[in-house]
Amino acid sequence: MSLANQTFILTIENKGISQLAKQLKQEKANCHMVPLRVFSPPLSWEVFDQQAKQAASFSYLVFTSPRAVQATLRRYIALSLPLHQLPPIAAVGEKTAACLLAYNLKASLIGSPASAQGLLQQFPLVFHKKEKIWFPCGNLVSPLLSSVLEERKAVVSSCIVYCNKANLDNKDRFVALCKTANWIVVTAPSVVETCFSFFAGNFDLYNHISFAAIGKTTAKALEQKGIRAKVIATPQTYEGLYLTLKAYSHGAA
Repeated sequence: MSLANQTFILTIENKGISQLAKQLKQEKANCHMVPLRVFSPPLSWEVFDQQAKQAASFSYLVFTSPRAVQATLRRYIALSLPLHQLPPIAAVGEKTAACLLAYNLKASLIGSPASAQGLLQQFPLVFHKKEKIWFPCGNLVSPLLSSVLEERKAVVSSCIVYCNKANLDNKDRFVALCKTANWIVVTAPSVVETCFSFFAGNFDLYNHISFAAIGKTTAKALEQKGIRAKVIATPQTYEGLYLTLKAYSHGAA
């Protein structure tokens, strides 16, 4: 099987996915960018602003996504607060850690693999001094990280710095494209949820489609829907996804 003439639905829009689309088009594939999630600021910054002014009192600042890094630091800077007062930073994976470099910041702890479990391995099994941890995040973040840290006697202060919701404006286009698509590229559990919400139980919309997942967490979300990802990116990057797709296409020829 070649990637040529294969039709891909790309369910998010960013620089990484744009590069993936370019690479797939060079393989003569057809690509449709159909963002299934939209992101917006929180309804209120009140909780964040209060916590930000006490940043120096925290033992760690935890980030679980590049978007959380950007939303947090943009707001922090807008408040005219000094970056040097931020506590040591813990990041879920190299991709999230790399986003800090634009602000001349560096992660002290980096989860490997890039998951909540990977980051938890970097923290002590027990915090003897009831360390305070600051956790700015999205509205759909998994409770796993904060709940385990609290079990280890840390005091976790969470706040919402961005909201992630289904992009209903693209529902009809997505459903129409599914009728002839060969692949759907999914990049987060929330994207998987939106796909199946838009399918509305119509198996005929996706029984002919192969799914490509950006990583194991997203692949697991597919499994919970009864779908096995044909391709899981190795490494868990957009470049890794392209290379894994290409390798799969040669192997399936």
